Amino acid sequence: MKGWRVVKITLAIVLVLANLFMVWFLDSVFRADAYIPEETIRQARELLRSDGIVIGQRVVDPKKVNLPIYEGALPQDYHTSVAIGLSESDVALSFDAPNGVVISMSNGDRYTFSDGFDIRYTAGVSIDVISVEAEAVSQMSPLTAGMEERVRDAVAEFLERVENGSSDQNSSLAYTVTSYGRDDTTGILYCVCEQAVNRRRLVDFRAVFAVSDGKVVGMSGSWCFASTDGIYSAQLLDQINILYSVRNRILEERGNATDSREEIRSLEIGYAVYFRSDTESFYLIPAWIVQTGSGKTYSINAVDGTLYTK
Repeated sequence: MKGWRVVKITLAIVLVLANLFMVWFLDSVFRADAYIPEETIRQARELLRSDGIVIGQRVVDPKKVNLPIYEGALPQDYHTSVAIGLSESDVALSFDAPNGVVISMSNGDRYTFSDGFDIRYTAGVSIDVISVEAEAVSQMSPLTAGMEERVRDAVAEFLERVENGSSDQNSSLAYTVTSYGRDDTTGILYCVCEQAVNRRRLVDFRAVFAVSDGKVVGMSGSWCFASTDGIYSAQLLDQINILYSVRNRILEERGNATDSREEIRSLEIGYAVYFRSDTESFYLIPAWIVQTGSGKTYSINAVDGTLYTK
């Protein structure tokens, strides 16, 4: 009996060790597939440092990213339907303008659409409420918590007049408020909002909203009211590939200034809009957004490495 007890204990220990080994093995396989090796990140840091490019602490998240591509299309009546939806009024006058269209509504509202998703809107107010730049809003007088809530409610009610009818709910375009401000001369309240896809920033899609008496009276910036109806998977370039791409771009811009130094302060994945040249179709494509210490922002197509903006 004693010998059998020893055998059972030995078997139990072997089974525990086997299970521990299996857990370790599966975890190793998962990490190899889902994370960039620390040694690879270290080598990238050293290479960029040798070229005078420093990567800030905690900039490189080793976790790999897998995001889909979304496809949508602008219907022929896109601008008209957006104007009618936002103003809840009929079109009084519409005429073509350089790179876009100008629409006046029966209630006095006025829209200027250009370059696809650029929009300027005024609600017939007598003062210019949309000449304020996004960067200037955060420099204005701060709002109370109650004022901020009223501004958020006004913007939400305004934007919800035009529903984003994406067939895939994960592609729905949401937004976040990034700053508030009050013009002490006019009393107009302002906020800046940025659009996002899957909680990822949509590059260069932000707008300034002017609010008076609890209603949006002006809007200026880039905003997508269109829907998406297609979704595709794609292999994305990882963080290391993007760092090497930015390195090459910085060295190219630096030229012969060998004593120049640069710092990469942030590296995040977002989305960028890409239009097909022959149609009204557009794509929301994952894009890596790199910000440097000198104030430059590089937006890079995460599928093929194309530089969007600089």
